[in-house]
Amino acid sequence: MLFVATRSLWLAAAVLVVVGFAMMVQMAAVNTLLQSMVPDGLRGRVMSLYTAMNMGVAPFGALFAGAVAHRAGAGAAIAAGGLVCLVAALLFRSRLPALRDEARRLLGESGEAGSDASGSA
Repeated sequence: MLFVATRSLWLAAAVLVVVGFAMMVQMAAVNTLLQSMVPDGLRGRVMSLYTAMNMGVAPFGALFAGAVAHRAGAGAAIAAGGLVCLVAALLFRSRLPALRDEARRLLGESGEAGSDASGSA
């Protein structure tokens, strides 16, 4: 949303660098958590589903953003996408304590099972 509000090329480029960095950190964190928490026997299935959802839904989002941009302008489409991301982040933050407890439980279980494989053979 800050990208839409800026009128300076250099500030817009700086905003995009920060957004790109945040996106890469988020993708790496999700990938790491999924692979850490999912049991070994299901890891391939879960990762393929994650990849299909991550890559397969993007064209629909792009189509919707293009339709909004066509009707209301590119700035409105970007601002609307930023607003949706902000609302999703706030919802995620409200559920984070419960998710954190569950993640710790799952990581504890996988850590116990994974210690045999990383220890002595």
